[in-house]
Amino acid sequence: MDRFKFRVWYKPYNDYVEKRDNLVLLSDGILCEYDGIEIDSDNYIIEQCTGLKDKNGNLIYEGDIIHDLGEIEPICSLPLIVRWDDRTAGFYLDHQKIGMRASLGRIDSADSHNYEIIGNVHEQPEQKDK
Repeated sequence: MDRFKFRVWYKPYNDYVEKRDNLVLLSDGILCEYDGIEIDSDNYIIEQCTGLKDKNGNLIYEGDIIHDLGEIEPICSLPLIVRWDDRTAGFYLDHQKIGMRASLGRIDSADSHNYEIIGNVHEQPEQKDK
C-alpha cells in the first residue's frame, strides 16, 4: 500500500492523468518522470489524498467538492471544497457563501462516512475560489 497518494490534473487536456507508474512526486513537490526528467509544473496541479473515503468508498482528495450528509448543521447542504491549510498542516472543508470563504473545521475520519464526493474544482470551476 502507498503511504502517500496523490492525483495529477493535466491542464492542457483538462483532465486527470491516468494512473501511470512512471510519475514520481519528489519530497520537494517536483513532479518527474520515472527516469528523472522534470515535468513542466505549469501544466500540472498535484492534489494530495486525505486518506479518507466517502460513503461510497471513494478516496477523498484535495480539490474534491463534497456534500456533508450529516444531519447536525443546516449548512451541510452546501457544497464543501476540500482544502489544505499550511498553517495548521491539515485538510479543511470550505464553502463559498455570498463570495465569502469560511472554514467549517478539520475533516474528521469519524465523519467521513457522512461525506459524498459530487465533483472537483476543475470540472466545476464555479465552486473554486477566484
